[in-house]
Amino acid sequence: MEGPPIQLYLRGEDHWRSEEEWPLKRTVWTRFFLGGLSGEDEGTLSESAGRGGERTYSPDVFRKEWRLGSPKLIYRSEPIDKPLEITGPLSLHLVARSTAEDVDWFIAFKDEAPDGSSMTLTKGWLRASQREVDDSRSKPGSPWHPHTRSVPLKPCEEEFFEIELVPTCNVFQSGHRLRLEIASSGSIIERPGYHEAIPVKANNTILEGVDGSYLFAPVIPNV
Repeated sequence: MEGPPIQLYLRGEDHWRSEEEWPLKRTVWTRFFLGGLSGEDEGTLSESAGRGGERTYSPDVFRKEWRLGSPKLIYRSEPIDKPLEITGPLSLHLVARSTAEDVDWFIAFKDEAPDGSSMTLTKGWLRASQREVDDSRSKPGSPWHPHTRSVPLKPCEEEFFEIELVPTCNVFQSGHRLRLEIASSGSIIERPGYHEAIPVKANNTILEGVDGSYLFAPVIPNV
């Protein structure tokens, strides 16, 4: 029981580090905004919000591709020019609308290497009807959902969702990218087996830019 109470394994650098508290006091909470040219399956992930836009995907539960995680939206940062550490709890502030009264959001956060291969760092999920948040029990990167009632969506109306991702610890090396994937099929976060998603056919639209969606991440300055 001697020594610092927190032991972290830093993926990307492959070593252990001791810390005194959690989350780390030196955390710089950073917003990575979803954006890019509209109308494409891939968008951007950037600290600069850019102009507003939107991106739509249409899960079709009657096709086998849905069980395999398609369709999905992918957001990628520019290649990192120097090592970037993200350690701690993190969440996705998702602004979206759907043609359905309920839908599941599945999120995967990855480290993409220069050759295009990627490693899943963490994941999160939320059923839209369970989006209510208890602010008094929430913390940065850790929204608290009471799950005391179901609140259906109003089709085609804009809503926001605070989606918690499992805490992570990773150093993105130079040339790597932050990668975020959004789908309505649980297979993007778990194989084999699935988180059972609502089998609904819908058009789901993600809103982007300064008033839209962003990843809220704990960036750790170099010490």
